[in-house]
Amino acid sequence: HFPIPGILWMCGATLFFSFSLILVKTLQDYGLTVFQAVLFRQVLGILIFVPMVLFSGGIKQLKTTVPIKHATRAAFGFLGLCTGYYSLMLINIADSVALQFTLPIFTMFCAVWLLGEKIYAHRVIATLIGFCGVLIIVRPGFMEINFGILFAIASAATHAVSDTYARYLARYDQLKIIMTYNFVFTIPIALIPAIVWWEPISFDMWPYLLVFGIAGISAQFCL
Repeated sequence: HFPIPGILWMCGATLFFSFSLILVKTLQDYGLTVFQAVLFRQVLGILIFVPMVLFSGGIKQLKTTVPIKHATRAAFGFLGLCTGYYSLMLINIADSVALQFTLPIFTMFCAVWLLGEKIYAHRVIATLIGFCGVLIIVRPGFMEINFGILFAIASAATHAVSDTYARYLARYDQLKIIMTYNFVFTIPIALIPAIVWWEPISFDMWPYLLVFGIAGISAQFCL
């Protein structure tokens, strides 16, 4: 184990993740729906990332023996993106981001479930501190628990499953294969609801969409 590089990669993921949420909120103000945001994030991701993968080794390297596991990870990732983006429409962005940063709490339990990792005292202490932070934000008994809060927490939980699944899939495939199949399986999942609730895309939105796609890919790569 190499904890310091892992911590630095997680910090990078946090930075890009926060930036992507700010961009989503901006795009929502322009009229973009949650499902369109997820769809464009994945489409831009596959357009940018896959050509680099193919150029470095060709399509044969993308073979996998665990397609169902990749699809499962994509489904949880889709739920995490949708619930996280929707929470931005119901609560302010600072609270949504802070609540979604409870992801490590859920990741710890997912790691025990999927990876068979052991829980040590320092992880329990960190989890309790994180949970206290959630209570400070939610303030149970002093404010009404609304759906925005629940969606933000649900996003953290489903993202934790997806991220832990990525570590599990690393036992079978390389990172570039894991990322590619995440795009491949998420796009059709997001396409149907995006078409059903489609809103026009104005020219002013495209620069934001491009930067949003890059930020999303960067966050996913760091994880």
